[in-house]
Amino acid sequence: MLPVTTLVGVTGPAMTRGSVAAKFRGMWGPASAACPSPLKRVIEAKRVTFVNGAQRVEYCQLEQCFTCMGRDVTNVTILSTDAMGNSPFMISLDALKKQAAVGIDCSNDKQLRVRFPFGTAALKHCP
Repeated sequence: MLPVTTLVGVTGPAMTRGSVAAKFRGMWGPASAACPSPLKRVIEAKRVTFVNGAQRVEYCQLEQCFTCMGRDVTNVTILSTDAMGNSPFMISLDALKKQAAVGIDCSNDKQLRVRFPFGTAALKHCP
């Protein structure tokens, strides 16, 4: 008989507090803006920082879900602040494309959405 923790890990979404993959790290700005932009998101190994001019909000307690897009979708990771779905943001890290693609959804936190108006468009990696 398998321990209960093993069964939960098999049937539940694959979540981890590990490091964000290197190809997604760096500065990401709105696709329509020039780099560097005053509105940006900085993704580090274990931290996400939202920046809009002098405003900054930093999140260090990150969760990554590798199966949240469904069992037929691979190479797409959801980055959030918790495993329960109450995160102020959901960042999609898409490795399916030739270049890494990043999107964001801040619909759970109206204040965050207003302070950092990324909208729903994909972001671009800024050097």
